[in-house]
Amino acid sequence: MTRVVKKISINKPNHLGDQLLVWAKEYFTFAWLDSNNYPQDYSTFDKVLAVGVKSELMTDSKNAFSKLDRYQQHIKDYIFGYLTYDLKNDTENLSSKNSDHLAFPDLYFFQPLKIFFIKNGFLELHYDMSCAQDIEKDLDVILNTEIPYKKNNQAIRIHQRIDKQEYFNKLTQIQKH
Repeated sequence: MTRVVKKISINKPNHLGDQLLVWAKEYFTFAWLDSNNYPQDYSTFDKVLAVGVKSELMTDSKNAFSKLDRYQQHIKDYIFGYLTYDLKNDTENLSSKNSDHLAFPDLYFFQPLKIFFIKNGFLELHYDMSCAQDIEKDLDVILNTEIPYKKNNQAIRIHQRIDKQEYFNKLTQIQKH
């Protein structure tokens, strides 16, 4: 896959990362990878943002790994995505009876239109040829994006699915088993 690449020097990589995240919320699909400044000798990036979908693979656990292999061989480009726990069902004779409240596919990967790498004071943009004309406009918008630093006064409410006694009962059953 051919991509147009542009590299620029940056002064504040963490601030630029915040700007990229604010800008990325306009996209339905994106991936954000952040090393959190962990020192690594062989790392190729500090932060990566991939946005937009040129192609995607979305599947359940049945033959998921062979589908992913075929997809990667066909695309021959960057892909970003995730693997869920239930993919174990494709590698062993297992099943899951837990309720799925999110209904995510078991495997999802996408080929992004636009990728941003931050490393050692540089921003490197990798744009698919189909949207290469957007580089300068996007860069201008991103670099001029203001970061909303609002203080959120609303408390986060977390609701448990089972009560404490039921949880302990299940633990006891597991111990007996």
